[in-house]
Amino acid sequence: MLKVAQVTDKDLVVDLGSGDGRIVIAAAKASGAKAVGYEIDPMLVELSRKNVKQAELDKLATIQDKDFYTADFSEATVVTAFLYPAVLEKLKPQFAKLKPGTRIVAHSFEIPGVTADETSELKLPSGDLYRIYLYKTPLKFPSATAKP
Repeated sequence: MLKVAQVTDKDLVVDLGSGDGRIVIAAAKASGAKAVGYEIDPMLVELSRKNVKQAELDKLATIQDKDFYTADFSEATVVTAFLYPAVLEKLKPQFAKLKPGTRIVAHSFEIPGVTADETSELKLPSGDLYRIYLYKTPLKFPSATAKP
């Protein structure tokens, strides 16, 4: 996801539903980007904070115990999400607040009704195939007369 978004040390990466913090840590470690994860599960918040500390990335990476539906992530330059389409749909108003050129990277699921700027496929050695969708703001909505 981070490679598709071409994350650099100039970026602020926000991971929505950051789980154990692996994306936040990878963004900080691989590119020196500042990274923030939003997570509401207290056990995962604690685990991911430990993981950030263990990786010695406290100055670049933080985990916030916060609901991403109410969080203000409008300063992000990259937003990562491994979320179901219904959740991505509900996030559209927040995506609309992002600065032009902000990259949104969605793992496996598309933002409903939005045209991706790029779609990448990743095939694992196990044979599993994953799709990564890259969107750049402002989001592109197909016209009402466009055919699927």
